[in-house]
Amino acid sequence: MKRFLLCILITLTAAIPCTAQSDEIEQNIFADMRTTDKAAIVAVHFGSAEAEGRRTIDRFNTRLRMEYPEYAFREAWTSRSIINQVSQDGVTRIDTPDELLNQLHKDGYTHILIQSSNMIEGQEMQYLRYVVESARSNFKQIRIGEPLLATNADFEQAVAAATNAYGQQKAVNIFVCHNSESNATPHFTMLDYLLRDKGLTGWYAATIEGFPSCDSVLRQLKSQKLKSVNLIPFIFIAGENVMNSISGEWTQRFEKAGYKTAATLKSLGDLDEIMSIFISHIKHAEQFRTYNAKERKLQRM
Repeated sequence: MKRFLLCILITLTAAIPCTAQSDEIEQNIFADMRTTDKAAIVAVHFGSAEAEGRRTIDRFNTRLRMEYPEYAFREAWTSRSIINQVSQDGVTRIDTPDELLNQLHKDGYTHILIQSSNMIEGQEMQYLRYVVESARSNFKQIRIGEPLLATNADFEQAVAAATNAYGQQKAVNIFVCHNSESNATPHFTMLDYLLRDKGLTGWYAATIEGFPSCDSVLRQLKSQKLKSVNLIPFIFIAGENVMNSISGEWTQRFEKAGYKTAATLKSLGDLDEIMSIFISHIKHAEQFRTYNAKERKLQRM
């Protein structure tokens, strides 16, 4: 187990960059706009068929509109199955990112600035990057802001926001993460490590799938005197399946182990401080352009 943890920590440097500003040049995306050019701000979400999830998405979208009132706003979802669910009324239409970028090109848009609500640099974010690269030649400028947890500072800010908002005194507080991707493990291992590093005793991170697991946290709790547990979703949009898992299976497991267990069934998307991290990322993407392959090679010569 110690050897496994060491391997995980070694991979953190590669998996989670310490800064989002390397390999970049300062160049505002809108600086070269002409009077005939058109710009759009695009929000990309996985999607949600549930009312509470839609409210979280709407809060995200509203905040982006407030930051860029002078530009057109568009929204896309990456989950085709969820799009199909919400489109059954025959009225609601939501595009996938590739559909939306194709339409923006047809409508004459030239400058596209994108921010997703992804938590980490996982499969969903990589898919979005692929779509953007495929459409790059259709626009004068197109850029993407980083996911929520892109830098060490992002982790620290997110932890501070969630612990202040959802932590309970005289209880063990456990962030429950949705690790549906194999490459997500280093991110949530880092989250657990950061809690230790910040001296937040009685705080742990665990994943519904992957590592750290519910079992690993239960083993660590043997050293705790507290017999109350507070389960906190560390998820931007905590869907019904995740909430049911936390309030059902996870609560039962901790209660069976002898802990009085409660669940704080709110998501990170409810916190203004979390949205501020996303805003800082889109603002950074607005101001900085990533070097292309040729420029990157010249920088290293």
